[in-house]
Amino acid sequence: MEKIDADWMRSFVPRSGLNLADFSIELLDRDPNSSTIRQRRYPRLRLEHPVNATTTNLKENYHVDIPEMGLGGGVAVCEQSLHPGSVVELRLTTDQKTVKAQTIVRDANTQARAFEVVEMDLDERAKLRRLLVQLGSALKQTTPQERSRRGTRTIPTGGNS
Repeated sequence: MEKIDADWMRSFVPRSGLNLADFSIELLDRDPNSSTIRQRRYPRLRLEHPVNATTTNLKENYHVDIPEMGLGGGVAVCEQSLHPGSVVELRLTTDQKTVKAQTIVRDANTQARAFEVVEMDLDERAKLRRLLVQLGSALKQTTPQERSRRGTRTIPTGGNS
């Protein structure tokens, strides 16, 4: 809303009862050089420590660790094979809360799986936003030209590095 009407936003927030931290994860502007169009784009955040998650809709459910995530998706480290195109229900678990989301696996390599959130109710999205504000720090944004399927990427899996 701030990009649409900054004055209205400044007057609305103080009387809304909303937490200013909830607004710290802003939508990204459209990338004119991208080969795809997404309805919404959010920054991906590197989490202070990977969030534990469990798949809940598969014949055999798996434990995954999520070291990076945004409101639109993230990266999951999983020993088991989750193939691109798989629809996976994830239950993220932290000390304070559980967050549920339906996701689709977008990309997979030997180390990690990229996933996109495809369905999540508003209460769950609010819990995810609070979790990301609490645990996340912004990653350097990249352009589509800098991202390559041929390139390798090291995903932190925990511990002190």
